[in-house]
Amino acid sequence: MATTERAERRRPRFRPSVFVLMVVVALVAVLLGWYVNAVRSQQAAVAAIKEAGGSVSYDWDWGNYDPNIVSYQGKWRAPKWLASRIGPDYVANVVHVNLVPGRGNKKKADDLTLEFVARLTHVESLWLNGTSVTDAGMVHVNGLTRLNNLTIGCLGVTDAGLARLKGLANLKTLDLDGSKVTDAGVLALEEALPRVQVLREDDVAVSRNSKRATNDSSFATSLPVRVAAPILRNRAKTMVTRGDMPELVASIDALCSLESDNVVDLIKLVQARGECLAILEPSFSPKLSASERQALLKRCEDRGIDALTLAVDKGYNNIRRLDGDSWESLMVGNLRKHPGYARLIQIMKSRRKGANK
Repeated sequence: MATTERAERRRPRFRPSVFVLMVVVALVAVLLGWYVNAVRSQQAAVAAIKEAGGSVSYDWDWGNYDPNIVSYQGKWRAPKWLASRIGPDYVANVVHVNLVPGRGNKKKADDLTLEFVARLTHVESLWLNGTSVTDAGMVHVNGLTRLNNLTIGCLGVTDAGLARLKGLANLKTLDLDGSKVTDAGVLALEEALPRVQVLREDDVAVSRNSKRATNDSSFATSLPVRVAAPILRNRAKTMVTRGDMPELVASIDALCSLESDNVVDLIKLVQARGECLAILEPSFSPKLSASERQALLKRCEDRGIDALTLAVDKGYNNIRRLDGDSWESLMVGNLRKHPGYARLIQIMKSRRKGANK
């Protein structure tokens, strides 16, 4: 018994071998090297952006800012004093890049600048207005898969550049005001990214002309269809707020009278007329008489389906955008109740099946 106890006491404790220690040290070195390289890559990208006259925001500014703790969306990252000593690139990721040139700044970001921006894989927002970026630079933007907001006001960007953004599955808003992108380019991108909301110069015109159009319906109808449609929809909402039922009726009548054979215009008409169906609900416009309500509802439905029918006849085939969970789908709204809507969706489905054979 005593011999056994002495043997147990003499049994050596487990000691890691030299090989195991070497493996652990090597693993730590690899991880540390990877981390330092990532930091240096971000630092180089930030330097290139600032050299081009741009600026960046880190995730602690972009999320839930705390003056003492560097955090992003409530996730603790590092004490502020540490970030100030070793630099923000060691404790935070760049999530917003602004390359819009400032006043008097002769430097402009270009495609080479975007090569550096492409290193910043956590970027969620990118502004390119007024830069010298071209179609070729869009290849670098397409690699920013976390991007949800993109502003491209560049004369050097055309449909060819837009076609290179089809990999941005998380993109929510795309502002093209100031670019040379055409309707065809926008429709092709919307087909690939059905959830994206595309803003163009027409949307700027809506904001610019809404005030005058509210007080002058004839001015509203004199505007291009893609501008007039949302303005008349907004005017209808305003008249409900004012309690002016005759002008509500006039706004919707004017909207239903608009005509176009352009696909983008037609989809704008579908959206505006679909939204007006919600405006005509008794809960939204209780002062409207029952007879006027029924007449306007029927006209809005029929004219909305007329516009969609013509768009489909002209080749519009974006089922996912109309019938999915995009913002455009929400605008179509109660048009889905019209028997003609299901027929048009079926036509588009059949067309897509035929194209895939």
